[in-house]
Amino acid sequence: MMCRRERIDALIDGLAHRFYLHGYQGKSLPKGVCRILARSVLHRAWFAGRHGCFEQDGITYGLGNPYPGTFD
Repeated sequence: MMCRRERIDALIDGLAHRFYLHGYQGKSLPKGVCRILARSVLHRAWFAGRHGCFEQDGITYGLGNPYPGTFD
């Protein structure tokens, strides 16, 4: 059985995943929401999705490490 802390962590992980997908779809957050969520896990998840950051086979792709051949 999950303790209370584990349930809260699972809830935050689920919300962060939804924020990531929201950003990945190219949707913006309202300015007020951005101010409230600034520097939080949820804002960082949205930001990562917005800029196309993801991990595949242990390699992180995104702003600093695009796919090979992207800029050739």
